[in-house]
Amino acid sequence: MDVRKLLANPRFNWQRSDPPEPQHYQQFLQSAPENLPVTYQRLMQACNGGSGEIPYDPGFIEIAPVERVSELGAKHSIVSALPGFFAFGTDRERNLFVFDLRQNDGASVGVVSLDDLAAENIEMLASSFSAFLEKIALMGGTL
Repeated sequence: MDVRKLLANPRFNWQRSDPPEPQHYQQFLQSAPENLPVTYQRLMQACNGGSGEIPYDPGFIEIAPVERVSELGAKHSIVSALPGFFAFGTDRERNLFVFDLRQNDGASVGVVSLDDLAAENIEMLASSFSAFLEKIALMGGTL
């Protein structure tokens, strides 16, 4: 997926941040799991997160910037509560967006309530981060 083309799409109306400082992005990559989705990495390099409405429940997402994404996982004890998952955003309330990194050949996107942090409680939203973003653009979402 061409992230820059997606971000230029007028149907993909997203409140986004400026690109991260190169050293912050490199620190993020060094501490992040090796099998993070490439589209996610490109998005973070292009705009370092953002927020807005989405056509998935809970209806809103805030993707954490590279400087805060590791804090997000640590704050909610993701390594112990959801081994093999990577937290990348919230709905600013009680839900956490995660990648399922238990497979090396792709990472599906899911959402889980902070009240029920367990793998069996994750609602899978898309088979990949690219599919997740494409649905937002196709539905005219305002991510």
